[in-house]
This record gives sequence, C-alpha cells and structure tokens, in this order.
Amino acid sequence: MSPTREPANPEFAALQQEYEIVNANFRQLADIRFKLLAFVPLLGGAANYVLSQSALNPTSINPPHYGLSMLGGFFGFLVTFGIVMYDQRNSQLYNALYGRAKQLEGRMGITDGQFQGRPGASRRLLGLILAKHDRALALIYASILGSWFFPIVYSGLKTVGLFEDHYKRVAALGAALVAGLIFLVDLLRLDR
Repeated sequence: MSPTREPANPEFAALQQEYEIVNANFRQLADIRFKLLAFVPLLGGAANYVLSQSALNPTSINPPHYGLSMLGGFFGFLVTFGIVMYDQRNSQLYNALYGRAKQLEGRMGITDGQFQGRPGASRRLLGLILAKHDRALALIYASILGSWFFPIVYSGLKTVGLFEDHYKRVAALGAALVAGLIFLVDLLRLDR
C-alpha cells in the first residue's frame, strides 16, 4: 500500500520512493516463489514417478537401465536441492524487505499499512501446528528432496544386485523417508 498523502518534504519523498521500490522487490520475490511452487512439485513428482516406475516395472520389451534411473534421480535431486537453496536465499531477502518496508511505514506515519498492520501467525492446523510460510515450504521441499532417494537407492541396489526385490523397495522407501525427515528438520531449523 502506497501512502496517499502528498510528500511534505524531500525526506518524505525519498522514503516514499524507497517504499515503492521495496514493495516492487517484495512482490517480485513472492512471484518467483509461487512460480517455483507451481512447477517444482509437479515436475519433480512426475520425473520421480517415471524414474521409479521404470525401475520397478521392468518389461522384456524395454529392459530397465538401472544406472540411468539412478543417475536421473541423482541429477533430479541436485536440481531440486539447488532450487531449495535459491529459495532459502529468497526467504532471507523476502524477510529483509518485509522488515525494511515495515520500518519505512513507521517512519512515514503509516500505522495500518500492509507491513505495519500485518497480522502475526496464529492459525494452527489440527489445533497443534502453527501455520507459517516457511514451515509450508519446508514440508513441500523436504518431501520432494526425500522422494528422489527412492529411485536413486532402488536403482543402485538393483545395479549391484543386493537383496531381494521386496527388501530393495523397503530400503529405498526407508531412505526416502529418512532423507525427507532430515531435510524437514533442517529446513525448520533454518526457519528459526
């Protein structure tokens, strides 16, 4: 929200100009985040499904290439990990812009602006979990990062010929769950 009154002095005009720039940057970072959230889970999930299916359902017509599934999973993980790192940096910038905009609203006397008047996080899912942006991002990105470990581990075990198929699936699923939990815990740690 831009101040509606006319600037009374050059200092106010400078504050107003900076406020508009901060708002534009804030909106741009939010837009980037929503685009990432629209594509990363969709594309990551689809790629993960294709790699996992090709490893799990070999056919005599088209034999699976476990090394390629493992390599594809590894590169998918690296791309997703890079996007998560990028988003973490955006979160830092987003929070800094929020703080600066709130400070500028205070200096300009705007008491009910979008930053000064922003409500604190108070909604709780299931009455227990405080709903916050960074927590939601942690859940989404940890799930995707962890899921890459299924095709990597399963294809790796198939390549080296360890264990029976059932145990390969259990090991790959366990690796995906453990990796997802590790990423979730660490992303939540960064939120604090």
